[in-house]
Amino acid sequence: MRDLTPQLLVCLVLVWNGSVGAHDSPSQVYTTTAATPVLNPTQRLRNIAEDLTLADLVSHLLGLTSGQHFYLVYDNDKPGVADVARVFHLQGDTTLLPYDPTFHLLTETLRSYNHVQVIRNIFVFCRAAHVTHLFEQVRLKVLESPTIRWFVIVEEDLTEDVQDLLREGTQVALVQRITPQKALLFSSRVDPDGQIRFHLIESWSLAGAVSGRSQRVRGELVPDLQQLYSNLHGRQLLVTTNNNRPFFTIKELQNGTVIPISGVDYKVISTLSETLNFTYRIIRPPDGKWGGPQPDNTITGLIGQVARHEAHVALCELTITSSRETVVDFTTPYYMESTTLVSPAPKKKNRSFAVFSPFTLEVWLCICLVTVLVGPVLYLVTRLLVMYFGEEDSVHFSLQSLSFNMYRNLMVQNNLIQSHHWSLRFIFFCWYLFSFYVYAMYSGTLTSVLAIPAFETPIDSLHELAQAHDDGHIISTTRDTSFEAALKVRDKKYVFINAQLNSKMKAAQYGREYYYIARHTFLPQCYGIACSSGSPFKDVFSRILIRLTEAGLVYKWAYDEVNNASPNFSVSGLTGPIAINLQHLQAAFFILLLGFTISAIVLGVEIIAIRWCQGIKTTQIEKKIFTTSSASYKLRFIKPETPSTEGNLLTMYYYNTNTDSFSKNIVYFHSSIHLCQLGQNNVVIQ
Repeated sequence: MRDLTPQLLVCLVLVWNGSVGAHDSPSQVYTTTAATPVLNPTQRLRNIAEDLTLADLVSHLLGLTSGQHFYLVYDNDKPGVADVARVFHLQGDTTLLPYDPTFHLLTETLRSYNHVQVIRNIFVFCRAAHVTHLFEQVRLKVLESPTIRWFVIVEEDLTEDVQDLLREGTQVALVQRITPQKALLFSSRVDPDGQIRFHLIESWSLAGAVSGRSQRVRGELVPDLQQLYSNLHGRQLLVTTNNNRPFFTIKELQNGTVIPISGVDYKVISTLSETLNFTYRIIRPPDGKWGGPQPDNTITGLIGQVARHEAHVALCELTITSSRETVVDFTTPYYMESTTLVSPAPKKKNRSFAVFSPFTLEVWLCICLVTVLVGPVLYLVTRLLVMYFGEEDSVHFSLQSLSFNMYRNLMVQNNLIQSHHWSLRFIFFCWYLFSFYVYAMYSGTLTSVLAIPAFETPIDSLHELAQAHDDGHIISTTRDTSFEAALKVRDKKYVFINAQLNSKMKAAQYGREYYYIARHTFLPQCYGIACSSGSPFKDVFSRILIRLTEAGLVYKWAYDEVNNASPNFSVSGLTGPIAINLQHLQAAFFILLLGFTISAIVLGVEIIAIRWCQGIKTTQIEKKIFTTSSASYKLRFIKPETPSTEGNLLTMYYYNTNTDSFSKNIVYFHSSIHLCQLGQNNVVIQ
């Protein structure tokens, strides 16, 4: 501007005064014109020229930004602030934020939901001391965000002062006006050694702006973070974690160095390291906790280290919660699991009555009832046929014969009863179908029941958990006792509430056959990588984690960890169908033994019944003989003889009181009891 001719300066003065007038603060742009000190024409022309240069510089910076809403933090008494505000007013929507030492208004504005934008551009036009204080407050209030871009316009060299106050996630473009017509544009970058430094990007001058040329040294003033962080150039990151198999297994050496060994999260961070070209060093939290915000405003564990910027990221089965998100940023979830119930494996049921297991009690009762009733129904039909058709020879079957044949049909045996009457044939036809259907269902189900072991009802849901508590089970959680200690006790009644993957892992270590993991789960939770608030790693990591999750790699790694923990794991775990052994068929032998036992009992009852019946009939015969015999004969004893075709034989011995001698009579008797003489010494009882 110093090279401009006086005529050009006069023209600029006329144009400037005629269009917008001279103003000294942004408030005067939109309200009233304040009184300004009287300046001589030369000084006034110089100030106007400098203001025009500043306005052109601001217009150049606005051309490098994206977004339609801007924020301007300014000092009221800084020269040229009104012209800067006027440029923003012409550019688009602008929020004016006068400098406040407490930065309360700025903090509330940036954290307000009404100011959520994809990109937020904040221009700072303050004195050097105020700029330094501003970034101290940004660090103190944790206002770092990859969506915020700071543009600082100063006259002093603040690169050293400001870069010491910056943390990763704060993008700053520092514009140093070395002369009114020339400025140096710096951009903050994180070097491979992890330090934030300002790099010269562009040298701007008014002459270059007029001619359309500017000297760009290296890179972009406001680079794209996705592209910038796609290659970290071998930079080392600090990763904090705990020893937590199967997610992260680590080993601490004697010199304090922590080395990773295996785990799902270990493979996740290793994949990110290979993809983004960075290395990492493992550290552990002093308290060994996962942590989070506490009531006393402290932050513990892994979350505390990341929130205090002691580590770049943390991952170790970290559940994404609302309280943790107030102090750190989480990536997109890469693994989701739920809480489950772990209990001792249910014991095998007694197989003695497995033969009855294919049907329920109601089905067995219905089958028995129908089998018992079908015989009498057929007998009733045959009686009706005899009554109305008189064909007794062709339809006369006993009730015993009909019932036994229907039972034979139920056992899939042929029917020995034949009839030319269609009424009986239809009953037989329906009974055959019924028997075939019952047999098919029973035989198929019985085969599967015998081949597959039957167990007691396990604890599979929260409803069954409540019943187990009433039955005396001990309910435990990770806060109450050690999960591993509980798993080692196999003979007690307990239920442990734990994460599903960790439960499978521990059960595989101590013997999967000893524990039962419920199929029903509850309280689903998502795991993510915790990054510092405003960290640019969040979006870059999330993009890769989505690809890993969609490919199924994370769940495949979890499956491998569980299988590798089992000492007897074999890829060829399927051995095919097992052979039926004696244990499977013990129910059949039990039925046979039960039949023999019942038969022996019935045989004994029949013998006793026959003896009892014979005793009753003998007494009746004795009474009738006394009534028909001579008074001189007295019955002494009765001796059974071998049966003959005439009937049952009884030899009765009598004592004759007149002759003082014995005589005998052979008695034949049938069903009815009456007497008749047969010879001199024989009496027939029919």
